Amino acid sequence: GHFTMREYLLGENLPFSLRLYLTCNPRDWTTITPLFDALSEVPASSASFLAWLEQWNQLDIAVWDAYTTLKLPTYYDTSDHAAEQAYQAYVEKLYSFDEAGKIK
Repeated sequence: GHFTMREYLLGENLPFSLRLYLTCNPRDWTTITPLFDALSEVPASSASFLAWLEQWNQLDIAVWDAYTTLKLPTYYDTSDHAAEQAYQAYVEKLYSFDEAGKIK
C-alpha cells in the first residue's frame, strides 16, 4: 500500500519524542489528551517503567512549555487582551482535569 510521509513518520517504531513533536500541538488539548490517555492505559511493569516515565515527562514538558509561551506575553503587555484570553483558556483546560486525568 501507499503511505503518506506523515503516516510513515508516525509509525510505532519512532521514538516517543519524535511522535510527540509530529502529532501534538501543546496548545490544542484535542492533540494532548489522547497522548495522556494512551500513556495512562499502559500496563505498569518494572521493565518498562523508566521508558514510560520518560514519555510522560516529555509530554508534561510540552504542556508546561506551552503554558510558559502563552503566559509571557501577558507579562510584557498587560493591555494585550487577546494574549490574556489565550492564556486563561489554556489554564482553564490545564486545571480542569478530573481525578481520572480526563478533561471535565
